[in-house]
Amino acid sequence: MKLIDGTVKLNKKVITSTFLSHDAILAYTGLCIARSQLDKQYCLCISIEDIAHYLGFKKIKWYALHRISRGLKNLQESNIITVDEPKNKKRLRHHYKEKLFPRLENYYLYEKELYAKSYIDIPISSINILMYSNEKVKECIPLLRYFIVLIGAGGYYASDRKRLTHQYAGILSPEICHRYNQFLENIGIIQKDDSSDM
Repeated sequence: MKLIDGTVKLNKKVITSTFLSHDAILAYTGLCIARSQLDKQYCLCISIEDIAHYLGFKKIKWYALHRISRGLKNLQESNIITVDEPKNKKRLRHHYKEKLFPRLENYYLYEKELYAKSYIDIPISSINILMYSNEKVKECIPLLRYFIVLIGAGGYYASDRKRLTHQYAGILSPEICHRYNQFLENIGIIQKDDSSDM
């Protein structure tokens, strides 16, 4: 797997919004990674498959594309992005996947006043490792959001995680937090806690 170097800046208010789904955070993270790699500010002409590649999915399956597509719609409904078809877009072949997931779209990220306020800096390679991991796509998506919020709250180190009260978008039991933390430790993207079974 080829990991992407550097970090991606994610808007803290977007990531912790209770109005956005896990799918929206998945799509938003992918768009932000693409923006950082393509050196763009607002407009990205990109396909949903490309977004999946930037995230680091091991295999680009229909289910992953469906979740990204659903997330983009949620972002659009929340006025975080707008979507336009490119003017020079070629006619697509009549294939079920291309009907559902057009090859290229123009995505405009309008984070407006939220954009420059508060960021979470996340290593892109850690996102790639998480999305490439053996967890099922269904499991990886809420886990991605948990990881981003955890890092944003300063939870990389085991000693800090013990003091944290997680401000997480959604209700998580201590058992789920424990399971998520263990998985993130095992794949090496947060510090392993050797002193206890945290």
